[in-house]
Amino acid sequence: MSQDPAGEASPPAGPLGLRAAFGLLGGHAAPPAEQRFTAAEVLSALLQGAQHALDVVPEASQDQLDALRDSLLEAMPRLGLQGVTERLLRVLIPPAMPTALATLPAGEPFSREVFNGAVNACYHGLLARGAGDAVDMWWGEFQTLYETQGIEAFLRVFIPLILGSGEFATGVRDAQDNKYRGALIPPSRGVEGIASFISLGSDGYASALLKRYDRKRWSGPFDWLSTSPAIIRAILADDFATFLDPGAYEAIPMEARPDIRFFRSRHRGYEEQSGHPCVLHAADMTDPLGQAYMARCVERFRTQLRGLSSKLVLQVTPEGPDPARDFIQTADSLDAYGRNISFVMVSLLPDLAPGPFPEIEPALSHGPHRLLRMRHMAPLSATEVGDMLDDVLMLRAALAAPGLAGQ
Repeated sequence: MSQDPAGEASPPAGPLGLRAAFGLLGGHAAPPAEQRFTAAEVLSALLQGAQHALDVVPEASQDQLDALRDSLLEAMPRLGLQGVTERLLRVLIPPAMPTALATLPAGEPFSREVFNGAVNACYHGLLARGAGDAVDMWWGEFQTLYETQGIEAFLRVFIPLILGSGEFATGVRDAQDNKYRGALIPPSRGVEGIASFISLGSDGYASALLKRYDRKRWSGPFDWLSTSPAIIRAILADDFATFLDPGAYEAIPMEARPDIRFFRSRHRGYEEQSGHPCVLHAADMTDPLGQAYMARCVERFRTQLRGLSSKLVLQVTPEGPDPARDFIQTADSLDAYGRNISFVMVSLLPDLAPGPFPEIEPALSHGPHRLLRMRHMAPLSATEVGDMLDDVLMLRAALAAPGLAGQ
């Protein structure tokens, strides 16, 4: 993609394919869960999640749950993980429901509250966290299936979806890595003097990095948006008015998504203006639930950026033809939008560092803002990196950058 003399991206020749255009986020399918986790880990996690989120009745003792897990493990060689999951649902879900809901007449759909509990059970058991606002998103995706075919049919689709997610695939590795992260990155409080850390895209990597190292506290509008720095500046320029216009979006059908969990909607107006994709991965802006979710994200962003507290705004983006111009224009846009901001833009060079360490250097300062240029040791894959040193060096450099002398 080229840029004209005015500094904005000009349309590329030919149409943009989804997989090629949005390559940094969601373009790689996770290997089957059996290749990364034992059956015991999967089943134990699901049982624990159901206990936590579905309020298992007191009669379901730990001994009974252990016996259930053991019997399912015995069936694993014959049934496989999917078959065992289905058997688990038949055995576990009815006693996990509150008594009043478990006695609903046959054929009557379960309530929305039960759906929310089932989604949260899967999240707690398999991802070790609650679903939060994602419950509304999943309701929009699966309401018809749930109400017409019941909770078991829904969970037979939903649980493998979670098992195939990148978040689940890295769960065990993250649990092992967490014990090292605290030593590699100083604790947030009292070290950087920064009250909040905010992602400015240009895809999901910056948000995932802040989350991995316990800096992210809330979801913002740029967390799971694949776009360009130029489009992000345009979004800030009119205070999200065009961004929040549902009429400007089109839903991306399931069959056109490189990954069915993501690529929910695209903003055709921004794409036509800049020739760069503009795709939301966490919300379908053609659906009222997605619109409400994104409105909440925008309001949090506005409140934080315009508040008195100090904040570090991080943007990680592939290096374009003129990273200095992108950096200065984005820094000026942020200064016009909010206050007490330290903006750090990390421009990723296309070639990898030869090692043994990643390479990163300060390239430009603009008031309190800093441009860094970096070579990773391993390629990015969606929101993850192949080498922990890439994460560590980038975040440590971003935290230190506002204190560097002007370059």
